Amino acid sequence: MFKLIYYQFKYSKKQWFGMFPLFFASSLLVGMCLSVAFSTIKYQQVFRDVGSPTLLFVGPVLFGGFTLLFLVSGLIRLFLNLAKEDYRQWSINGGSRVQLSLLISGQLTIFAFLVSIVGSFFSIFCARFYYSYAQYLGGEKLLPTIPIDFSISAFLLTILIICLLAFIGSFLYLYKILGNAVLLGDRFDSRNHFVVKIIKVLGFAISLGFWLKLLIPFFTVSVNKPNENLLFRLDDSILLILVMHLFLLAFISPHIQIFLTKILLAWRSSYDFVMAKWIILKDKEYLKSLTVSISIIAILISELMIYSDIAYSNLAKKTASVEINAVLLFFVVGPLVVVIANLISITVLSSVKEKEENLQWERLGISHKQTVTIRSVQAITYAVIMLISTVFFNIIFFVLMHKEALLLGIKQMNYGTIIYYPIITSIVMYLFVFITKSWFDVKNKAN
Repeated sequence: MFKLIYYQFKYSKKQWFGMFPLFFASSLLVGMCLSVAFSTIKYQQVFRDVGSPTLLFVGPVLFGGFTLLFLVSGLIRLFLNLAKEDYRQWSINGGSRVQLSLLISGQLTIFAFLVSIVGSFFSIFCARFYYSYAQYLGGEKLLPTIPIDFSISAFLLTILIICLLAFIGSFLYLYKILGNAVLLGDRFDSRNHFVVKIIKVLGFAISLGFWLKLLIPFFTVSVNKPNENLLFRLDDSILLILVMHLFLLAFISPHIQIFLTKILLAWRSSYDFVMAKWIILKDKEYLKSLTVSISIIAILISELMIYSDIAYSNLAKKTASVEINAVLLFFVVGPLVVVIANLISITVLSSVKEKEENLQWERLGISHKQTVTIRSVQAITYAVIMLISTVFFNIIFFVLMHKEALLLGIKQMNYGTIIYYPIITSIVMYLFVFITKSWFDVKNKAN
């Protein structure tokens, strides 16, 4: 099996290069964080008066790793759409689901291993700048100056983490989808399809039940008789609710995005709207990968800012600023780096499809002006879908934080946080999609 994986990787290695940005950025992030974390442990006597900041640098690894595990499935699906003929042949020749899953995930692990060596090497030089930036945000009192030394343990652990995440994420996802007729043609396993559907429904039901269980105490507690122990419990629950929002978003995707696309583009029957609608609905994996990855960042930033408004409202402005920076550094830096790299990987992998799409458009006689209009409608639709999904979860989170604020005696809250960060993110998303799609259109036309 190992020989087969190796030879198949040699044959299809160029196809894997679309995933280089994701694994390079992930290994760079993990390497930097672990290098700093090991250095803080090594020089822990420097922090004896302020407390060890090691967890502050482990946080991005945990949340970035979770994001990588979640996003790698979307890239795998995009990759399979490009290489499905090769793996369909393996299936026809008698390859089982386990063997095919091992074959593809094994190749991804080899690629992740090679890229993580490069990323880990560069992280050695970037770790000092990362610590200096964290020191700038948190202040020298909390983060005194220390040497950031090269750690062979951090180097090897980075490679191990990236390889494990690549293998586990890809193998589990591949085993789940390889009964799909899209890949295996006539060998469609309806029983497997039914089992997958049941698992998805059960997973969603359990997540929804746990989410509702976390929500109920917020609406049963009396504002007039706040209980101190209950307040601590609610504060602990609020961050779990944030994480559950990400899980729920994953479970309802791409169904909610498809539903919103049909609604948003149904009000006009013009050529550009109809074309944009079917382009989006045709490529569901791109729709899911793009909107979910950006929604993760928008939800994390906006809901953490809503939380920070309440949690640090009684602190002095400078102290509150330090605390907010620490929260963003802990929760957001990892996912943000991974998501940006994921967007680049999605763009690279989907560029092959863009070429085929442009050839079809030329045959249909679509002009350059019509192409620009279609791309604009397409980009706006992606941005609005992301905006609606994010604001929906933000409103729920804001209502819960408003209830906690009343219990704490805080009467003023910044309502703009619900919409401010999602709007900025949606504008950036529109520009990113429109510019990249238009650039590929021009490039393909020139070729």
